[in-house]
Amino acid sequence: MPSKDEAYRRHALHYLTVTRNANSLYSEGGTSFAPGLTLFDLEWANIQAAQEWAQAESGADELAANICNQLPDAATQFVLLRQHPRDQIQWRTAALQCARDLNDRAGEAAHLGNLGLAAVKHTR
Repeated sequence: MPSKDEAYRRHALHYLTVTRNANSLYSEGGTSFAPGLTLFDLEWANIQAAQEWAQAESGADELAANICNQLPDAATQFVLLRQHPRDQIQWRTAALQCARDLNDRAGEAAHLGNLGLAAVKHTR
Protein backbone atom coordinates (compact mmCIF):
# COMPACT_ATOMS: atom_id res chain seq x y z
CA MET A 1 0.00 0.00 0.00
CA PRO A 2 1.48 3.38 -0.97
CA SER A 3 2.26 5.98 1.65
CA LYS A 4 0.06 9.06 1.99
CA ASP A 5 2.73 11.15 0.22
CA GLU A 6 2.94 8.65 -2.63
CA ALA A 7 -0.85 8.64 -2.97
CA TYR A 8 -0.84 12.44 -3.28
CA ARG A 9 1.91 12.26 -5.91
CA ARG A 10 -0.01 9.67 -7.93
CA HIS A 11 -3.21 11.70 -7.64
CA ALA A 12 -1.50 14.88 -8.83
CA LEU A 13 0.25 13.12 -11.72
CA HIS A 14 -2.98 11.46 -12.76
CA TYR A 15 -4.90 14.73 -12.80
CA LEU A 16 -2.13 16.48 -14.70
CA THR A 17 -2.65 13.81 -17.37
CA VAL A 18 -6.44 14.16 -17.19
CA THR A 19 -6.09 17.92 -17.62
CA ARG A 20 -3.83 17.49 -20.64
CA ASN A 21 -6.29 15.01 -22.16
CA ALA A 22 -9.23 17.36 -21.59
CA ASN A 23 -7.24 20.23 -23.09
CA SER A 24 -6.31 18.14 -26.11
CA LEU A 25 -9.95 17.26 -26.77
CA TYR A 26 -11.07 20.85 -26.22
CA SER A 27 -8.37 22.17 -28.56
CA GLU A 28 -9.36 19.77 -31.35
CA GLY A 29 -12.66 21.58 -31.59
CA GLY A 30 -15.56 20.17 -33.54
CA THR A 31 -17.18 17.20 -31.86
CA SER A 32 -14.28 16.94 -29.36
CA PHE A 33 -14.83 20.39 -27.89
CA ALA A 34 -17.77 19.49 -25.62
CA PRO A 35 -16.26 16.21 -24.31
CA GLY A 36 -13.05 18.07 -23.41
CA LEU A 37 -14.95 20.70 -21.47
CA THR A 38 -17.15 18.07 -19.83
CA LEU A 39 -14.12 16.03 -18.73
CA PHE A 40 -12.50 19.11 -17.26
CA ASP A 41 -15.68 20.14 -15.43
CA LEU A 42 -16.17 16.64 -14.02
CA GLU A 43 -12.60 16.56 -12.68
CA TRP A 44 -12.21 20.24 -11.71
CA ALA A 45 -12.28 19.55 -7.94
CA ASN A 46 -9.59 16.87 -8.33
CA ILE A 47 -7.49 19.13 -10.56
CA GLN A 48 -7.69 21.89 -7.96
CA ALA A 49 -6.70 19.42 -5.23
CA ALA A 50 -3.72 18.29 -7.31
CA GLN A 51 -2.55 21.87 -7.77
CA GLU A 52 -3.09 22.66 -4.08
CA TRP A 53 -0.93 19.68 -3.07
CA ALA A 54 1.73 20.53 -5.66
CA GLN A 55 1.93 24.14 -4.46
CA ALA A 56 2.19 23.09 -0.82
CA GLU A 57 4.93 20.54 -1.49
CA SER A 58 6.84 22.31 -4.25
CA GLY A 59 9.59 23.62 -1.97
CA ALA A 60 10.58 20.15 -0.78
CA ASP A 61 9.56 17.87 -3.65
CA GLU A 62 10.83 18.30 -7.22
CA LEU A 63 7.95 16.29 -8.69
CA ALA A 64 5.48 18.57 -6.90
CA ALA A 65 7.35 21.61 -8.25
CA ASN A 66 7.11 20.21 -11.77
CA ILE A 67 3.38 19.57 -11.42
CA CYS A 68 2.81 23.02 -9.94
CA ASN A 69 4.75 24.48 -12.86
CA GLN A 70 2.95 22.46 -15.56
CA LEU A 71 -0.68 22.23 -14.42
CA PRO A 72 -1.66 25.88 -15.00
CA ASP A 73 -0.45 25.66 -18.62
CA ALA A 74 -2.19 22.32 -19.12
CA ALA A 75 -5.42 23.98 -17.95
CA THR A 76 -4.95 27.47 -19.41
CA GLN A 77 -8.06 27.52 -21.58
CA PHE A 78 -10.20 26.08 -18.82
CA VAL A 79 -9.04 28.33 -16.03
CA LEU A 80 -9.83 31.31 -18.24
CA LEU A 81 -13.41 29.97 -18.39
CA ARG A 82 -13.81 28.55 -14.89
CA GLN A 83 -11.45 30.28 -12.48
CA HIS A 84 -11.69 33.75 -10.98
CA PRO A 85 -8.73 35.96 -11.98
CA ARG A 86 -7.70 36.20 -8.30
CA ASP A 87 -7.31 32.41 -8.23
CA GLN A 88 -5.53 32.42 -11.59
CA ILE A 89 -3.03 34.88 -10.10
CA GLN A 90 -2.48 32.61 -7.11
CA TRP A 91 -1.90 29.54 -9.33
CA ARG A 92 0.40 31.40 -11.69
CA THR A 93 2.41 33.02 -8.91
CA ALA A 94 3.13 29.61 -7.40
CA ALA A 95 3.89 28.18 -10.86
CA LEU A 96 6.22 31.09 -11.61
CA GLN A 97 8.22 30.38 -8.48
CA CYS A 98 8.44 26.70 -9.40
CA ALA A 99 9.54 27.54 -12.95
CA ARG A 100 12.27 29.75 -11.53
CA ASP A 101 13.35 27.07 -9.05
CA LEU A 102 13.47 24.52 -11.89
CA ASN A 103 15.29 26.91 -14.27
CA ASP A 104 12.42 26.54 -16.74
CA ARG A 105 12.71 29.81 -18.63
CA ALA A 106 9.93 29.00 -21.11
CA GLY A 107 7.60 28.18 -18.22
CA GLU A 108 8.62 31.36 -16.44
CA ALA A 109 7.80 33.42 -19.54
CA ALA A 110 4.42 31.72 -19.96
CA HIS A 111 3.50 32.27 -16.33
CA LEU A 112 4.54 35.93 -16.45
CA GLY A 113 2.43 36.53 -19.55
CA ASN A 114 -0.59 34.78 -18.06
CA LEU A 115 -0.11 36.60 -14.76
CA GLY A 116 -0.33 39.85 -16.68
CA LEU A 117 -3.55 38.76 -18.41
CA ALA A 118 -5.11 37.64 -15.11
CA ALA A 119 -4.09 40.90 -13.42
CA VAL A 120 -5.74 42.95 -16.16
CA LYS A 121 -8.95 40.89 -15.84
CA HIS A 122 -8.86 41.20 -12.06
CA THR A 123 -8.71 44.99 -12.14
CA ARG A 124 -11.71 45.33 -14.45
